[in-house]
Amino acid sequence: MRRRQLLPWSAAVVAAGLLWAWGGSHWLQAGMELTLARPIQDPGALQEFVATLAQVLSGVLGFTLSVVAIVVQLSADRFTPKVTELFLREKVNFYLFFFLILANVVSLWSSMALGFFDNPRLLIGLNLLLGTASFLLLIPYFRFVFHFLQPTSIVRRIKQQAQ
Repeated sequence: MRRRQLLPWSAAVVAAGLLWAWGGSHWLQAGMELTLARPIQDPGALQEFVATLAQVLSGVLGFTLSVVAIVVQLSADRFTPKVTELFLREKVNFYLFFFLILANVVSLWSSMALGFFDNPRLLIGLNLLLGTASFLLLIPYFRFVFHFLQPTSIVRRIKQQAQ
């Protein structure tokens, strides 16, 4: 019964993500066409912006990691230490943290590389897309974490693992 309820929600999330990516790519392309001929007026301000974005993304990564670690540990103390093992085996956690680390690394390298490019619009666009996606992924991920740590969900996962 629960699987049927998740399928429409999953399809809606995928459809919204595809629509957002399509709209974002068209918006980015239109913005690049309008400003491609104009030179960047203040490269120092762009470098500061990307450096600030790198700091914010590292803060988001640290915040997410600490909140999830505390909540999982509290749940493991309340129910069973097996919760931590089940949580670490879940692929969603790996993929989300890999994406957040990737966004951090791209932003960090971009802040260093901006001084070498005359026209870094694609680099700025990539940073904006990765930063926006990092923020937008947090709410569904926290919803996943709290759903994962519900007692019925834990019992179901332990049963599945035992079978």
